[in-house]
Amino acid sequence: MDDLILLLLAALLIVFVVRQILVGERSSTTTRGDASTRQWIERNIDQVSLMFPQAPVDRVAYDLSRTHDVSQTVEKLMNNVELPEVPANSPFRGYTRAPADRGPHTGKQSESEVRENLIQRYRLQDRLEEDSQDTSPVSSQNNWSKSRQEREALLQRRKEAAILSARRRMAQKTTVE
Repeated sequence: MDDLILLLLAALLIVFVVRQILVGERSSTTTRGDASTRQWIERNIDQVSLMFPQAPVDRVAYDLSRTHDVSQTVEKLMNNVELPEVPANSPFRGYTRAPADRGPHTGKQSESEVRENLIQRYRLQDRLEEDSQDTSPVSSQNNWSKSRQEREALLQRRKEAAILSARRRMAQKTTVE
C-alpha cells in the first residue's frame, strides 16, 4: 500500500513537472512569437483594408489575431457578417495605423491624385484633342508577336484605345442627358 501511494505521488510529480515545462515553453514561444504575429497582422490589415476600406481597422486587426486567416476575415466581410467587437482588455482596442503605413489607398487623396485622371496618367491629351471623332479600333488580331516589346506596345495601344473610347462614350452620355 505504501508503495502504491509513493508510485502515485511520483507519477503526479512527473506529470506536474512535464506540464510546467511545456507551459513554460509555450509562454516563451508566445512572447517571441508576439512580435512576428503582430507584424503578420499589420501586413495583412492593409490587404483587408484595400478590399474593405469601410471596415474598422481595430476590428480587422482583432479578427486577424483570433483567426490567423485573412481569407476567413475577408469571407466574413463579404458576407456582411459584422466582425466581433474588440474587448476592452485587447491590445487592438482603438488600433489605428499610422498614415505613412496605410499605403496609397488611405481614403484621403492629395490634390495631385484627385486631379489626375486616366487621360493625364497615360498622357493621351493630344490624342484626345487631335482625333476626338476617330472611332477606329486597334486591330483585334489575335496574332501575338514573339517579341516582348511588340506585345507590350500592342497592349499599350489597346489600353489607350479603351480609355479614349470610354471617354468618348462618357462625353456622348453627358451630352444626351
